[in-house]
Amino acid sequence: MQTNDSPYSLFECLIQWDSDIGHLVCIRQDERIQELTNLVQDHRKRLADTDFELLEQKERLEKSLQKIKQLSASFIKLSSKVGLIPLFGDLDTALVAENTSILQNFAHEGNYTTLLFDFGGLDILTTEGIQAFAGFMQSFYLMGITCYIIGMKPHHTAALKNRTFGDQIIYMNNLSEIIAVNKNVS
Repeated sequence: MQTNDSPYSLFECLIQWDSDIGHLVCIRQDERIQELTNLVQDHRKRLADTDFELLEQKERLEKSLQKIKQLSASFIKLSSKVGLIPLFGDLDTALVAENTSILQNFAHEGNYTTLLFDFGGLDILTTEGIQAFAGFMQSFYLMGITCYIIGMKPHHTAALKNRTFGDQIIYMNNLSEIIAVNKNVS
């Protein structure tokens, strides 16, 4: 409707008939529309704040997961030439990617000749993780480092069945077997 206050305003119109006489009631809705608009704006603002909070939480979780993956492959110096790397969690591409350069630097800077990878703390070996690990082992082979895998569980052997890594990896049951075979490990 056109009113004295504004050229156009929104009204809710109700008609009540009393015999032949109709009563028209017009209720202005501008304030109600403004309330709804404000309510929608408030909801939009809360959603934006929630989205930002969720994004921050996602980034914190990704950093935490990255740190966990980095801590899942620590380097332990056993002697001047031998290092032990116990692996924990799942052998996946993320585990290999997060630890490749760190472990390669430790091995190179320490002039290590033998690395022992302990699979005892690993749960799942993914196909992609096995492939990434094979490439990782190839880099040590090219550096002249002998790599041993110890602590394998039965489900690890099933996951590694029919997969060859060439000469870069030697499988051993435990650390004492490696010491018996390779006297320079002490």
